[in-house]
Amino acid sequence: MGRPRKRRAIAASSPQRSGVTPNTSLPLIDFDFSDLGVDGILQPGDWAAMNDVAFPSDPFTAGWPSVFDDPSTLQWDAQSQSAVPQIASNTASSLLSPFSFDSSHPPPSPPQPPILEPPCTCLPTLCHTLSSLQSLNPIFPLALSTLRSATSTVRLMLYCQTCSPSPPPNPLPPTTLPNTMLLAALIPYITTRYSQLLAAINTAAASCATKTLRVGEIGNPLLDTQHTGDARCPAAVEVELSAEEWRAMMRGVVRKDLVGADGKGGLVELVGLIGERQRLWHERAVENGCGWGGLKAKVPPEGEKPMCLRVVEMTRCAVEMVGAQ
Repeated sequence: MGRPRKRRAIAASSPQRSGVTPNTSLPLIDFDFSDLGVDGILQPGDWAAMNDVAFPSDPFTAGWPSVFDDPSTLQWDAQSQSAVPQIASNTASSLLSPFSFDSSHPPPSPPQPPILEPPCTCLPTLCHTLSSLQSLNPIFPLALSTLRSATSTVRLMLYCQTCSPSPPPNPLPPTTLPNTMLLAALIPYITTRYSQLLAAINTAAASCATKTLRVGEIGNPLLDTQHTGDARCPAAVEVELSAEEWRAMMRGVVRKDLVGADGKGGLVELVGLIGERQRLWHERAVENGCGWGGLKAKVPPEGEKPMCLRVVEMTRCAVEMVGAQ
């Protein structure tokens, strides 16, 4: 004997077919989809089509078709068969409806994030420079690398287009004031460390009678390719100097970092550029009647320099004093 055929689901409200007895004891389930939030997907006519389909309360005991049944043996009434494609067609058209909108009323565009200016690196660079200067051990010539890096920080802050814009706008941005004050604090600190380095050179010269240097000529095309940078460099020679000769030579190296050569370069030149910038800023502020951050510019009494130029002048005096030692 073969497997007994399960009873087929026949809608109670459909007309009776020949050879098939409808099961009128199956309850009709009335579906209410109003709480599911799908009103925009299914059309109003779909509810009636779906409610006309008889669903058994217990599909396994009431003869509901199994997924293991042969599809050719499943029988539906005519009304249920016609309702399925109608529901599928309406649902597909509803799912595509959000992509069609009235061109005269386009959807609002999302808000754009504000464009932020790139952050200025002057303050963190200054803090790192001050920290390295504080822990600096004044040993010649090892300390020169840190001091020259600190001088590069001064140049970076001088030409920073965020806190020291050029040409200066009107009014001057509030960042110009801390830029001036921080430079006025950094340059004397660098000058103090150079002064300590000069004192270390004097101490080293006083502790011996002679000093031996290993030197090499730079700029000679026949020798430039022969420098190896170690103790066995074939292009280097050893020179024995007296303590005073060594002292004068090493102090000349430090003096060049401070005052430059032939009036150009060095820390003094940077201080002069800062003074020129402050003079231009002050004149622009007096002409426009406003200074830092829109504050009213104060005109000093006749014959007196403004405060910003006096700070720069004191810084210049400190650098030149150390360079003349």
